[in-house]
Amino acid sequence: MIKRKCKVCTNIFYVFPSKKDAKLCGLKCAYVYLKRTRKGKHNPNWKDDKVGYSALHQFIKRHKLKPKYCAVCKTGPPYDLANISGKYLRDLSDWHYICRRCHMLRDGRMANIHRKGLHAGKKNPRYRHDIDSKKLGKLYLKLRSLRLVALKFKCSTGLVIKRLKKERIKINAPEVKINVK
Repeated sequence: MIKRKCKVCTNIFYVFPSKKDAKLCGLKCAYVYLKRTRKGKHNPNWKDDKVGYSALHQFIKRHKLKPKYCAVCKTGPPYDLANISGKYLRDLSDWHYICRRCHMLRDGRMANIHRKGLHAGKKNPRYRHDIDSKKLGKLYLKLRSLRLVALKFKCSTGLVIKRLKKERIKINAPEVKINVK
């Protein structure tokens, strides 16, 4: 038997001459050794800069500390991890944590929302603030059709329902016609 010293726990262990290259005393130390040595670039599944979008974000989230405030406006808490250069590399200095508003402004998504009219304004059928609930209620009582009222006011039927509930007007369920042959 050959006397060896374990690389992980530093205990002395004995092996047969055929296993003279043994470095570890048992399975527990083998798992610990693999966990320590197969990190990052030494892992056989390491993809370097060819990593996918989500895996790269996970890597950056694990290695970059999240600050208390947004890196851009320094007011609100940061929710998003944003890439600065747009190249999506593993460089930690190329990433920062920013709030959702700053992220949308930086990426141009906020401009797209305003350009397409999806913000809470006149063009958005979901969030129309310019519609008078009383006029809407009177028209509904006259027409008795959510769809026709929505078309008349150029808004969604969901908004019509919300406004009718606000005015405490009962909404009649549409009649279902059954054709019997």
